[in-house]
Amino acid sequence: MSDASIPDTNTAELAGPLHPALSDEGVAAAQSEDRGTDLRVVRAAPRGHCPTKRLVAVAAVFVQLAAGSPAWPQPTNHLDAIDHQLVIKLGAGVVGAPVEPIDPAKLIAAITRPHSTEFRVTEGPKKGETVLLSVRKRGGGSNATASGRSSSWTHELPGILTEHVVENSAGLSASTLVIGTSGYSSTYRPPEPLLLSAIADGKSKSFLMDVEVHTKTQPDKVKYHGQIRVTYSNKGTYRIKTPAGDFDGLVVRTTYKGKLGPATMNDADIRIYSPTMGLIALVVHTRLHAALVLNRDQHTALLIDKPSKDAP
Repeated sequence: MSDASIPDTNTAELAGPLHPALSDEGVAAAQSEDRGTDLRVVRAAPRGHCPTKRLVAVAAVFVQLAAGSPAWPQPTNHLDAIDHQLVIKLGAGVVGAPVEPIDPAKLIAAITRPHSTEFRVTEGPKKGETVLLSVRKRGGGSNATASGRSSSWTHELPGILTEHVVENSAGLSASTLVIGTSGYSSTYRPPEPLLLSAIADGKSKSFLMDVEVHTKTQPDKVKYHGQIRVTYSNKGTYRIKTPAGDFDGLVVRTTYKGKLGPATMNDADIRIYSPTMGLIALVVHTRLHAALVLNRDQHTALLIDKPSKDAP
């Protein structure tokens, strides 16, 4: 800042009644106040005041403001003990440090684009095997949205789960779920939330869902019925280490509590979404198969093994 850039004005005019004519001691006293330096004081110098001292005073103000200003908010780790118990099933060191949040629109676009991704099973009956996730559109042009994407998709992991995914103003949800080879499918009303755009990091939202369970042999007949309280939690965004590379990934936890037929449910799932690959990790509770058939607790964990390929 040159001397010419500061108007030739006397101190009393600039400083106002709180700071009449100031000396060097006055500047030092103003700087020591709890409320910080009065910028009017620093800029106001008597005629003939030394330019070097003026520059030193201005520099001191910037140092003081920098030291007193709060640090820029850092990404927060929202993972709790339950989350750690689930993500460890993916492998040690998979979920790293928290990073900046991801635009939900980018996540939705990646999740719903028709593609295939190879996953490695890290826990469950198929542990050590690789399975192929396929994402394909359902329906025709009548289901197209204003954005040009079909509003309904099928996500299939053979022998593990098949979901019918729909998009609405809230985000993505699953209206129907088939677990493994149990022979059962479930229908949710309202649909189960998969990705909710408006839920911020560290926040949750609960839904009461009516669930109907059908068998493949009699799909029109309700085998079991119940109500489940589903809680969707945005657990934040983290650096995710996988065999396919390192990605920024949103961690979503969904908990299920309620009564379904003869089974009492108190379960939790984890999904991790990338803005480039879509789904990159999954820890899913085989709740229908386990509760209704095997009568035991069981999870299947999958981690992306190779980068996804767009469907032809």
